[in-house]
Amino acid sequence: MDAKGLFRMVAFAEFLPVLLVSPLVGDAIDRFNKRRIIMASELLPALALTLLIGLLNLEILTMPLLFVVAFVVGASMAISHPAQLAWYPMLLRDRTHISSAANIYILSLNIARFAGAGLAGLTISLYGISAAVAFTVAGYLIFFFMLKSIPHTDLATHQQSRGSALKGAVDGLQYVMTHPLLGPMLMLIAITSAGARGIPDLAPALTELQYDMHSEWFSILIAATGLGSVLAGIWNLLNRDHSIETAVRLTVTFSMLIALCAMLLSVIDNFWLSIGLFITLGYAITITAVKSQQVIQSTTDDSMRGRVNAFYFLTFRGGTAFGALWMGVAASSVGLLITLLLGGVACFAASVRYRKLWAKFVELQTPPPFP
Repeated sequence: MDAKGLFRMVAFAEFLPVLLVSPLVGDAIDRFNKRRIIMASELLPALALTLLIGLLNLEILTMPLLFVVAFVVGASMAISHPAQLAWYPMLLRDRTHISSAANIYILSLNIARFAGAGLAGLTISLYGISAAVAFTVAGYLIFFFMLKSIPHTDLATHQQSRGSALKGAVDGLQYVMTHPLLGPMLMLIAITSAGARGIPDLAPALTELQYDMHSEWFSILIAATGLGSVLAGIWNLLNRDHSIETAVRLTVTFSMLIALCAMLLSVIDNFWLSIGLFITLGYAITITAVKSQQVIQSTTDDSMRGRVNAFYFLTFRGGTAFGALWMGVAASSVGLLITLLLGGVACFAASVRYRKLWAKFVELQTPPPFP
């Protein structure tokens, strides 16, 4: 199997548990202690990756074993991330600061994504793959012990006796689909994730095929995306308008900007101009992620927080994974540039369709769940 095939196999193994676990894991998060769920789901991949180090050093790693390790890591993500999203609002003494908390959370994830990839590449080049995996294990363990040091703050009423997990998942889906903001918001996130959020992952192909440069130059585009993300995080911290109406409006507006970046990348063949587009793309992706999280956290009842965030993670992570799949197939059939154009058009159409989404804010007649 070549490198591309191996990458696709690992990506599929990580994404498969998201599809299998997400619909039900949200119900468990709403029933049980969220911190303990996160701790368990962080320890599991540390053990799996420790096994991977042993397999690498013994030179007995096989494709099926790699698939199992990737599946375990993907399953832990499908559990841990929704639990984190459901838990961090409960750590706030004043929940009117939810926008700042969402910004810090999303920004830390983006920094870890872009900086982590660079550090992993450097570590592999200097010390080998096993060392890079060992650093990842250390990161999981540090997070695990930091969680142990946090006092018990999960004050939500647990509901172990309310019915089956399947019924809880169905109730969560009905809650999302009948909510005037959550349903359309998650649909917009799903379409933009599938259409354009995965563009940074196409940076190596763009560098080589579109700009006729050595594929190693793609790291500059990844760094540009990270820079845009950091700039967006700074802007969010300085911004004082934390109303839900503004958050919805910005989510839709910057979703349009993501679509425009995708369409422009399909026609621009200058590498240095594309750096500006990748900065803009990173900026827009971060703004939409932060503001959509603000809307979701500010309008979701505490008893539904785990299930709603599980569906959010499914649309965000699942949509991006599906986007990587269809873009890979389409690029091999009609070319990379047409694929980017199609993704951009789909995102723009969805943004236009939901451009009046923020107007639905005034339709909410019930008081917000936050005090």
